Amino acid sequence: MAPLLEGPIPKVYKTEDWILNEKEGCIHMEDLSQKGKTFNYFESVNLEQIKSFIQSLAKIHKSNLSADPKIWKGKFVEDDQFFTFYHEILETQIEPFLKDCPRGTIVDWQIVHEGSQMADLARFLVHTADGNIRREAETFAFDFYLECLIKEFGGDSSKVPYNVEQLRKAYYYVFAL
Repeated sequence: MAPLLEGPIPKVYKTEDWILNEKEGCIHMEDLSQKGKTFNYFESVNLEQIKSFIQSLAKIHKSNLSADPKIWKGKFVEDDQFFTFYHEILETQIEPFLKDCPRGTIVDWQIVHEGSQMADLARFLVHTADGNIRREAETFAFDFYLECLIKEFGGDSSKVPYNVEQLRKAYYYVFAL
């Protein structure tokens, strides 16, 4: 998927598959230490970082919505184990994030799956924001995401296949999972 997407994506030089109980895997990728931030357990993202993430997410989702479905459809089938895998591999306190919000990189390929774009936002907020910050973000996130996505489509709202209420409903559905 990475070659299809426009957005903050790190360069990957080599990967080795991880096969449970058989073989260790790895991802050899661009060093993000100068672009990212490691959160400790008690840190939370702030509202500016959330807005920056939403802008990047809209850019990535625009690329996905514009891509030929034959390229990706059926390749990332949802699996009940992706939540567990996410927690084992990428715990909140080691998630890379932005020192300089507009120039950061999003690393979250472990849970790529077909489904609602709001799953990406819900997972990000659940894993990186304190409850009070998340609830405040939920007051603007859906409108802001839609605004950013329409902007990515050059202002053509007819290319966006959902409205703000559908986004809100999808978010809360995924959030409940």
